Amino acid sequence: WHPIHTHSPTSSLRGQLHTDRFGIMSLLQLQKVHISVDALNVVDCFFNGLTHEDPPRLFANSEKEMGRFLEECKRRSISLTFHFDDAKTSDETRKKWISRREAEMRKGGRRIPYNIDAIYQELLVDLGAQIVIASQEDCDDSIAAEAVRKGGYVLSADNDMFRYDGGVLRGRVLSTFSFWKGDLYFRPHAERQDVKRDKSTEKVIVEEPVSPDANISKVKPVREGNRLVYVRGCSSGRDREYGNLHGLPRVREFRRALFSFHDSSVGSVEETFPMWNAETETVQWVCEEVVVGPQGGEWSAVMEVLKDPVETYKAILSDISEEAQKDGEYRASVRMLAAELHCASLGKGARALSAYKVILAHDGRKMPEGRKPASSTALIVTCSDCGKDFHLKTSFMCRLEAKGWSIPKRCQTCRDARKGKWEFSADAARKTAKGNQQGRTDSR
Repeated sequence: WHPIHTHSPTSSLRGQLHTDRFGIMSLLQLQKVHISVDALNVVDCFFNGLTHEDPPRLFANSEKEMGRFLEECKRRSISLTFHFDDAKTSDETRKKWISRREAEMRKGGRRIPYNIDAIYQELLVDLGAQIVIASQEDCDDSIAAEAVRKGGYVLSADNDMFRYDGGVLRGRVLSTFSFWKGDLYFRPHAERQDVKRDKSTEKVIVEEPVSPDANISKVKPVREGNRLVYVRGCSSGRDREYGNLHGLPRVREFRRALFSFHDSSVGSVEETFPMWNAETETVQWVCEEVVVGPQGGEWSAVMEVLKDPVETYKAILSDISEEAQKDGEYRASVRMLAAELHCASLGKGARALSAYKVILAHDGRKMPEGRKPASSTALIVTCSDCGKDFHLKTSFMCRLEAKGWSIPKRCQTCRDARKGKWEFSADAARKTAKGNQQGRTDSR
């Protein structure tokens, strides 16, 4: 592989141009290299700038962003592997995971919509990308081991990537990427000085990429010693107000049927998920052992419901209040959960995105097309205040670059509103200062 070339310090991050001290690394100088991608760590690069209440538009835009990224890498002879985590294999990983889920419950928000990783995987497979599900090893270990053995790079903003083999990946970790004037750029990850270099990739197993028709279901118990456990986190950013969807009676019944469907020898499973205790204002983890039992009997009727995504969706809705049903983000999570459970009932070849579209159509909505910028548009930016997209023309972008200015984060309407508010505040401050001065004069 060819050496890294560093350009001027003007860089692009998620549609926002700004100057920093790190510079940028251009793919133009990289040929025939491999990049191991920490898929969920860089999920914001693809799923960016939209609310949890509007995942249909989010998915449509994301597919275009992924296609653009993969096509440019292919043109540069860059091979990619997207790594996803399927298990909490170490005590360190479990503690981090639990801490993050509790923080989500306390703050009342999720960073990304529920089950988006399943959609993410499907979109990547459809576009011809290779994905690896790290089920035997910690995902970070798997990524680092692949990069070391292939002499490649890592795309991740995680500082832990510098912990391996005495910092062997120093200079080969990229924190993010973005497009500027049609070219793809990566930003090198700035290494922290306090990172412990205490991990080795020598014995780490790097699993093979999954087949395109594989069923990547999370609705399955994991064996830990002599017991089977099923652990899930928050289902929505609104779980604190309306409750965790994983704890609904109907959802738990669906899971028991699926456990039996996947393995008829399963006797019981220990289910764990977080709930909010309004009295103590704390997060409490529900940990209960549920009896599964053999296939057939009552589970046959439940499985028939699960095979229809709309019926699954309606059954879950019947378990939540009318107020919760009116909440856009919570209802979006119900759609995603119904699609997940439906796909788990079908097994190999099931697609969460297809099921989601069917459920969306039942609600009278449809998947929109991705962004289609006008020919004179160089960039589409999502306003950080109102969340709406605004277009920046090529001539305007060139003028910004020539003057070394940053791309605006807000649309013209919001900029004018903030300017008016600032002018009002400044005028009020001047009047207050003048009044105070007058008061001091009068008191003399």
